[in-house]
Amino acid sequence: MRRLAFLSFFPVLLTGCLTRSASEQSVPPPVDSPVVVTNAVPDVAVPAVPPEGYSWDELAQLAALRCDESRILLLRAAAKRRSVAADLSWRDPQLRIGHSWEDDLGHARDYTSRETKTGEGHSDTITLRMNISNPFVNRWVRRHGDAEVGMLEASASEAAYALACEVRSLCLDYEQAGRELELVNAQIALQKQLCELQERMVSAKVAKSPLDAIKAEAQLRGYVAKAETFKSEQRVLLREISAYTGIPAESLKIRTEAKRELPPDSLIVSDLINAAIRRRPDLMVAAQNCLAADSAVELAKSAGIPWFNFVEGTYKNSESHSHERDSAYISGWTEHDSARQNEWQIRLGIDLPVFAWMGDTVKAARLASEAARTRYNSVYSKIRIEVEGALEDYRAADYECRRLQSENDDFCERMERRIAEFEQDANGPMQADVIKSRQELLSYRLQCLKLDYARARQRQLLETACGGELGGDDPVCE
Repeated sequence: MRRLAFLSFFPVLLTGCLTRSASEQSVPPPVDSPVVVTNAVPDVAVPAVPPEGYSWDELAQLAALRCDESRILLLRAAAKRRSVAADLSWRDPQLRIGHSWEDDLGHARDYTSRETKTGEGHSDTITLRMNISNPFVNRWVRRHGDAEVGMLEASASEAAYALACEVRSLCLDYEQAGRELELVNAQIALQKQLCELQERMVSAKVAKSPLDAIKAEAQLRGYVAKAETFKSEQRVLLREISAYTGIPAESLKIRTEAKRELPPDSLIVSDLINAAIRRRPDLMVAAQNCLAADSAVELAKSAGIPWFNFVEGTYKNSESHSHERDSAYISGWTEHDSARQNEWQIRLGIDLPVFAWMGDTVKAARLASEAARTRYNSVYSKIRIEVEGALEDYRAADYECRRLQSENDDFCERMERRIAEFEQDANGPMQADVIKSRQELLSYRLQCLKLDYARARQRQLLETACGGELGGDDPVCE
């Protein structure tokens, strides 16, 4: 099957665009400074313009790679990975270096009747503390972080997929406007012939009414206005596609999409639902959310396990001096003693999560897990309903289109043959009727074209519901 190729390698390509340093990131300007508009979308290499134009898949892929929302989500996923890595194992080392001194003025008299005074002392300390994470907690912190990263990456793919589907829808509208414009231009050419014929008939006084020429001119102006409406619609659609893809509108050329047959009888509801479950990014987001909620429950449980909070080592180098004096000599100070000591200390801190044993955190995590599973079941049911409804609508549109198409070919062939017969020997009034008949035939073809557009739209909605394109070598279609 031809699938949307960007869905598999889109996160990898966008991750390669995240190499700019923090200093290169855009900073909001001050209030008083002029605002400079810059391109916040990462630079994506735009392929050279093919001679036949860009295909819808190429434009959808470019739009997905330039999706700002996906880029933001991938940046958040990368930041979450770094945050989880920082929370694991040893962390936040603390180094303290200190110096202290003391001056003791206390006095004591010994048995020799000598008055002694302890003089002064000082010490140097170096302390290194390392905080330790609980390994039981680390296991679930890692799993919880991986699940949240997966949820962010799935959300990025969901945003890119939604934008790609929007671009393909715009391409379909652009192509439909071009086809309708061709038919309207053909009606304008016929109406100009009718206006000239009516003018000649009025001049020759063979017209049914003098107002026929005025009516023909009014109809011509109506067709011209209708053509301008389609041209304006094409310009608007082209600008939107240009804004999504980054290709200048003046150089954007869209290739006509070849019609792809997708017989409704080859589509089985159960196979389409299974394909949607495998490929829909919104269901992947819900599944990752369930994994994150389940790991949050285990993380809350593991937080009640006592563990060492930190290990601390201290080295202390102290030196003290004592002085003495003789009672007979008032001013007779002499150094009596000095001491130097080296001291090592190792301390451990233990966490006792008393409040975690009450289980409130675990209960809250379980409620969040139940909410995540409810969300997953809701998305799953929504996908089933969307696929079944889209398949039913496509089958109805395809049946009507095929039925009218078989009748249309035979009807148009008979009309062309009858018109050609009358056109050979038609006089003025009859020639006007021939031109009007051709216009009516073009109007009928325009309605058939709208019906074909409705079928193409329903097919696009079915493929969007299934998470990718259908047909070709797709095993979903038998």
